[in-house]
Amino acid sequence: AKENQKLPAQVVPVRVPVRLEKFVFGGHKKILRERRVKDRMYGGFVEDTRTFRIDVPAGAEDMWSAEFRRQGDQHEHRDTDTVKFVFEAKSHAAVERSGSDLRSRFSVSLGEGFRRRPFLSTEASSVSGRHVLVWGRNPFCQAVGGASAELRLRLHGEGVDRKGALCLRFRMGLRGEGEAEQDRAAASAGGSSSSASVGGTRDAAARAFLTRFGLGPPHGFVAAGASEASPRAASEAPPMLRRRERRRAQEHICELDLFPASEALGLATKPHCSLQLYSTKVPGPVPMFALCLTSPPCARKSGAGDWDRLKARLVP
Repeated sequence: AKENQKLPAQVVPVRVPVRLEKFVFGGHKKILRERRVKDRMYGGFVEDTRTFRIDVPAGAEDMWSAEFRRQGDQHEHRDTDTVKFVFEAKSHAAVERSGSDLRSRFSVSLGEGFRRRPFLSTEASSVSGRHVLVWGRNPFCQAVGGASAELRLRLHGEGVDRKGALCLRFRMGLRGEGEAEQDRAAASAGGSSSSASVGGTRDAAARAFLTRFGLGPPHGFVAAGASEASPRAASEAPPMLRRRERRRAQEHICELDLFPASEALGLATKPHCSLQLYSTKVPGPVPMFALCLTSPPCARKSGAGDWDRLKARLVP
């Protein structure tokens, strides 16, 4: 009897790359896999195609797996293998997964002139089937120094599951049209100071020519270094220029957490969708709001056209 006992079955892991939307909204996955089975009529082994059907739950953890006990390859002296399908998320164009959070891969550029704008409004993309509208008070209005700023938002409840968050980044320039011209003027002033020694020889030759032919001013030329101190001389000194450049290079950063302000509102659209309002805590330093449009049926590949039409009808 001991000689007839087979060796225990082995667990065969099989990696299954799927879209990130499958982890967020859940869904069905069909897998066709070749396996080796015994030929009961003629003996030996033959290849057989088996269909595995798996339901991935919404909010599944990274590297989620499903086991099919003894449904793999059959062997002569060992029990039938157990197949373990391990699901991993494919790379996404807009966001990337970090635990239960979804983080935007790139900052959304909002343009220039936000130092003088009291409010802001914009939009951002997440996984397919989700779109976010953001508006509120500009935290960088009247900011001192710096040429750019970054607004970082965390929408709690919009991650892979309800415990995660959607992390968005918005980059905005603070300089207006006048400030950009001042920066160019300051850069040219720095270059002119470095070329003063080269121009000094040329100016001395010009003064000597004018004096020789009596074309100079009646009281003569002012000696180098004896000119009156200009009011802008101190501000254009190299240390002040470097300090000003360091202040311009500083980047302002504001991080805000937004939480659900109400229950999700379902809309009788086709395909169906819902709206979820988010806001910062009240009272808070910077009032900020976000509205998330979600449609799970549009997260499928076949729902891309419906998603575009739905956004065109609902998103301003």
